[in-house]
Amino acid sequence: MVCSICLENIENDHIKKKLSCNHVIHFKCYLELVYRDKNLYITCPLCREVNTDISRQFDGPEENIMILCKDLKRCRCTTASGRVCKRKPSLLNYGYCYQHNPTILKKHHYPLMEKYIYLILCQRGSFYTKLKLIDLGKKIICKYCTKDSSIDEILEKYYRFFSVHDVYKLENYDEVYSFYELDIPDERWIDDCNNGHYII
Repeated sequence: MVCSICLENIENDHIKKKLSCNHVIHFKCYLELVYRDKNLYITCPLCREVNTDISRQFDGPEENIMILCKDLKRCRCTTASGRVCKRKPSLLNYGYCYQHNPTILKKHHYPLMEKYIYLILCQRGSFYTKLKLIDLGKKIICKYCTKDSSIDEILEKYYRFFSVHDVYKLENYDEVYSFYELDIPDERWIDDCNNGHYII
């Protein structure tokens, strides 16, 4: 079987995405289409039918988040002496380990983060916007949510912000960060992910 996106064979050990029209492509190729200013409801490259199957690939939320992210083997940071950090990066942590960026998702937050990311990826809009929303969601979850929290608690934070601010004058998402006293992500991270069409 050949992937209609990259035109390479789909081997048994490859992670595949079966679309609602029953055509099969590499999951990495599917993600590339999703991240190129589309959403999970891509148009099948073969029959042009809109995909409505947005089911998860795995049973566990950690695996489902990981598959959406670029696989980095080690932290992107260098130590003060100029050596490359040998730790594995934490999930959704800009490619850094827990020591070089301590605002990390706890394991009990993974189910909520998984639901939130998939909800964001269902929306139409630019990948840049999705990256900012994913980052905001992660930071809201880390700061305000417990293991029993639900999606509506994250959405309520957005609604509260929009209720006390003039939405039509919102120039950028940095205002939401400052409203909740959250750290603004490095623009290099946004640029790297946006240009490379991946999440780290």
